[in-house]
Amino acid sequence: MLGKAIVPFHHQPLIAQMIEFLRQQLPPEDAHYLHYHFSSLKGQIKIQKNGLLYQSKHVTLVFAALSPAFVQKLLKVLFAQPKVRIGSLWLKPEYVEEEVVPELPFESKMLCLSPLVLIDPRADAYNAKRLISPADNLFSDLVYESTILRAEASGLYDEATLNEFYRFQVVPDEGYLQRLAAQDKKYARLYEVTQGKSHSDVRGYSFPFTLYAHPLLKRFIMLTGLGALPHLGYGMLDLASGPMPKHRIDIH
Repeated sequence: MLGKAIVPFHHQPLIAQMIEFLRQQLPPEDAHYLHYHFSSLKGQIKIQKNGLLYQSKHVTLVFAALSPAFVQKLLKVLFAQPKVRIGSLWLKPEYVEEEVVPELPFESKMLCLSPLVLIDPRADAYNAKRLISPADNLFSDLVYESTILRAEASGLYDEATLNEFYRFQVVPDEGYLQRLAAQDKKYARLYEVTQGKSHSDVRGYSFPFTLYAHPLLKRFIMLTGLGALPHLGYGMLDLASGPMPKHRIDIH
């Protein structure tokens, strides 16, 4: 990191802009690839009135995609930059660590590394910003629908495999939600998203939950995100059991 700087509390759009800048430098066949997602910036921060002051020497961005080749190409473009900018924060790429996604069982406890969005506002602008209780079956249904549409679009799964993905449920940690309510804190907020020339509000949710899903669909989710708009920085998950194994890799 090159000096201290303020970054907005919700800076996913700024990261998305940076990734879009890198993506447009890829070969034409990769310039429109969207099967990826990313976290917010991780580092030592101090909360200010106008945003987050990053104070640590290093910050981390978690990025994942369905295609390892796409990740390698994007990293090469990133490391060809002397520095990149996110808000008023200038960053110099230093090294990459690869996390190994394990084979996950049908039932897994999950954490949100970035807000979970249920619906693409281009499909349903009203319900995309409506507050829906995570305990409502509709919540799980909408998460499933947006995720399975992306799984179908990936071309990875035949019809028989997709049919096996029907057993799916998101079950929130009720104790966590009750503690938030007692402290007058929120688990859901409105976020503004930009898609082309379209600007919309979406409801993003952040809370721990148990995810019941087919292991193959779980792997797809860990690589591409859960719910809608993962390529804009939504729906990145982590295992509640702890960090996944990782090792440093050479991208040169």
